[in-house]
Amino acid sequence: DARSGAQRWRVVHGPTLPFPWGHESGDRYVGSPVVSNNVVVVGGGDGVVRALALATGAVRWSTPLNTRLRSTPAIADGRIVVGGVDGSLYALALTTGTTLWRFRTVGDTLHSENFGFDRRTVQSSPAIQDGLVVVGARDGFGYAVSLRDGVERWRVDHQVSWINASAALADGMAIWGSSDGHFVQAVELATGKE
Repeated sequence: DARSGAQRWRVVHGPTLPFPWGHESGDRYVGSPVVSNNVVVVGGGDGVVRALALATGAVRWSTPLNTRLRSTPAIADGRIVVGGVDGSLYALALTTGTTLWRFRTVGDTLHSENFGFDRRTVQSSPAIQDGLVVVGARDGFGYAVSLRDGVERWRVDHQVSWINASAALADGMAIWGSSDGHFVQAVELATGKE
């Protein structure tokens, strides 16, 4: 309750899924719930996206994606988009939880143990505008994919430097920071050109 702080309801996630590699370092960052109308959408370490009734916490639907979910979901045009530790971005239907598409980042093909650090996780929260989903990943790339079908529109290479931060979308640009490159980058939203 916003006024009293009293707990109104509680939903417990299942057991946390194991990491693909086992030594991923970013797991202290977890996603937040998102509210759309009277629905709360949240992903968890158990790999399940849940839609809950805002008033009661009743589960409207749950969809297992079988990978830890650490990015905060984004909601637009009746779709939920969320990133996974497996290097993929998923879109689900807001009303049913049906998986609409899966976009595999470059990280999906990488083996973190070969680098000594996590090169797969998508923990950046997607940003959505003009039919584009913009997200960064630990593979060192920033992506824009179509909200409609998950097809890649452009990709920006940070040369291994992770993009953990969520993009800010403003004035026709996507703007994000780098985890270790000590820079902020702005690219054209439509093209990905710096």
